[in-house]
Amino acid sequence: MSIKILSAIVLAFITFNLVSCSNDPSAIGSPFLSKDIINLDSLDSFKDTLPQFSYTYKHVFSLSFSSDLLLGIKSNNVATMLLEFNYSIPDSVKADLLTNSLQVTSATVQLYKSYVYGDSTSNLTYSVHSINSATPWSTGFTIDSLSKIQYDAEDVGSSKTLNDTLQFALKPALVLNWLNIYANSQTPDNGIILIPSPGNNKIVGFYALTPSTTVDIPYLVVVLSKPGVYTNDTLKFTTTADVSVVSGIVPQNQTENIFVQSSVELESRLQFDLSKVPPHAIINYAELQLTLDSTQSVFGNPYTDQLLAYYINDSTNIDTLSTNQVVLTRSGSLYTGNITSYVQNWLSTKINDGIQIKTSTDDMGVDLWALKGSSAADKSKRPRLKIIYTNKK
Repeated sequence: MSIKILSAIVLAFITFNLVSCSNDPSAIGSPFLSKDIINLDSLDSFKDTLPQFSYTYKHVFSLSFSSDLLLGIKSNNVATMLLEFNYSIPDSVKADLLTNSLQVTSATVQLYKSYVYGDSTSNLTYSVHSINSATPWSTGFTIDSLSKIQYDAEDVGSSKTLNDTLQFALKPALVLNWLNIYANSQTPDNGIILIPSPGNNKIVGFYALTPSTTVDIPYLVVVLSKPGVYTNDTLKFTTTADVSVVSGIVPQNQTENIFVQSSVELESRLQFDLSKVPPHAIINYAELQLTLDSTQSVFGNPYTDQLLAYYINDSTNIDTLSTNQVVLTRSGSLYTGNITSYVQNWLSTKINDGIQIKTSTDDMGVDLWALKGSSAADKSKRPRLKIIYTNKK
């Protein structure tokens, strides 16, 4: 039997057993390789001391398409929200606006709560301001864009409440001005900005306007009156644009841990030296393990407890990642995932730029994972790579 045929049989058998066995895969198939033609071997970054390095960096991107809107302050994270409404009004109302026949009796904004990060029992305090700059913010808006927004100093919000919904009233004169702008086909208003007040100890999430959110989206209810004709005519406007931005920094003076965090966004890079793997080896299985530091991790409610690993195509550009991410699922304090294809590619191409670790919901919430890094004092808790490979003698 040729080596090529024998190799195919051995690899098929190994693959079958890898699916059904997980406790000690390094021993799989060893009794069947007595012909001294193929070696089945393994490497473990902990036992075999594969050099590694890891670090955390900040990756700024827009939350324009997030299904969450965030507002509040928790630690060094500050979440600011911007809203703009879609004024679709009946022709009869438009005609009355053009003749200055209408008054705004009240105007109330309502958002539906979806998430809490931090002390859920504490107050959420904030101010509401009319945006007066013409800087577009509906798409591509990031935390770096926030400094370009100009707004009036006056707090135009009042009667602020937060239960299952966040509600606040807007000054009637402001909303009447918005309606008049629309009726006269002038340049639309620039919306409002909600700024959290110092002293907050939580960030609250609300449902945003997205194609998948059709019910609990933000809206503005305006009550109109026409003196001598009617006193209460209610119009409801949903947002035409909404976005939140979250400031944050990489945790300082950290030698033990690496971090990933949603929305901010913090990501980490991890790389192993694979020089101990024979250059022509066939990788049968490779597993990545990351250890959670629960004392420095902070999660909101609800959150998705899994991470993603991406193959880095170009170390000079953090956006050049593979499209086939690997899900890292948690059991106890360990997040694990099968990165066999990644290791095989590193060997085949002789290019190893490592992997990127990020959250599975990177544009939702502010959840923070602290993971033991490559410099952790306890070597058993450092990122761990286990490899099983076959190699022709």
